[in-house]
Amino acid sequence: MKLNKKLISVIIVISVISSVFALSAFNAFAKTQELILNTKITAVIDGVDDLAWFIYTPQESGTYSFLSYNDYASEGYLFIKEVDTETWTKTYKQLAYATNDPNYAQNGHNFRQFCLTYHLEKGVTYYFAAGWFLSEDRTNGNMNVMLRCDSFDSDIAYITAQCDAQLEAYEDGNYATDGNGDSYFQYDISRIIANTTVTVYYNDNSSSSVTGASEIDGYTISYNHNQFEEHWYPQDYELYTNNRLTVGVLGKTCDMDVKITTNGRYKVEGRVVDTLANAVENARVINNSQSVVATTDENGAFSFYSTSGRKDFTIEANGAISRSVVIYVTVDANNNNYASTPIELCKYDLNNDRIVNAKDFAIINRNESISLSDDIKADFARHINFTSNNYDNLILNNG
Repeated sequence: MKLNKKLISVIIVISVISSVFALSAFNAFAKTQELILNTKITAVIDGVDDLAWFIYTPQESGTYSFLSYNDYASEGYLFIKEVDTETWTKTYKQLAYATNDPNYAQNGHNFRQFCLTYHLEKGVTYYFAAGWFLSEDRTNGNMNVMLRCDSFDSDIAYITAQCDAQLEAYEDGNYATDGNGDSYFQYDISRIIANTTVTVYYNDNSSSSVTGASEIDGYTISYNHNQFEEHWYPQDYELYTNNRLTVGVLGKTCDMDVKITTNGRYKVEGRVVDTLANAVENARVINNSQSVVATTDENGAFSFYSTSGRKDFTIEANGAISRSVVIYVTVDANNNNYASTPIELCKYDLNNDRIVNAKDFAIINRNESISLSDDIKADFARHINFTSNNYDNLILNNG
């Protein structure tokens, strides 16, 4: 593991560095809050000489600063817990103390606030305390503090990521539903991660590289994507924008574009209408593995990508009798547009019992929001006792 530890000169006044306090002296530990980097936290101080207590265990070694943001003068302390292995007595050793910050302007608070800067070791639990500098003048109120990391020991300048592996369009993953209720294909990035080479460049001009790893020089490598909102597509598709995979190490990140191939994938287009030739919106095209491969738009149109050959699908829509459809996908992309032969659905199964009958008509009579034109009434009457068995076999084949 690469560690360039620095001798840290604490930029504030430190007193009683080696003083030791018994646990009984700090009855406020019961109210200890966990610090979150770069996040202001508020604690309530109740009375004279009361302190607000905080705890933090760094994931990485480095130089950290504990700061206060109040109107009244504040002071801060840093402790570490020690255990006597013979008596098992716990004591708290004071490491640092700070009050007026000489660099208050650049730290975004007033002169009477503290900035306690110290080198913290990875995996060690530290205890911070904050109180009023003049407790006789200020006995209670909110204490506002924040912990920041000024620098990690790693001194990473930047990172890069490279991967020659590719994903197969509509193969390496599964269909999912996004926040808008729309179906999309979410790609499994495990094969990409397994073949990604991450290189870390340090400020001392050294570097390290690993491939398919979760750590580098002891530091965790993160791989993040947001396909839920930014759907991925092959680079030659019209919907493609950016297949972004973000790689990170200790706050340094880089983006990598994941390549998706279209070997043997052909665009299929079609349209879904009701028995009066009106477009059916939000109808679902479902493959034989029960995955939704497409959803129709306001015009009843849908499209998806598939390998060639015979494909069996089910078309479903709310309040409609579902039906099975056979689509022959050809290697000639020009022959895979079936919009001119719409898929027709009977849309009167209002209670979803897979048959159109008097129960559905009763729903119409009870629901004032459903108004039927004469054409629809006639069409509804024509479909009484209609089930999926009444559909003609629909085979879409332009080949």
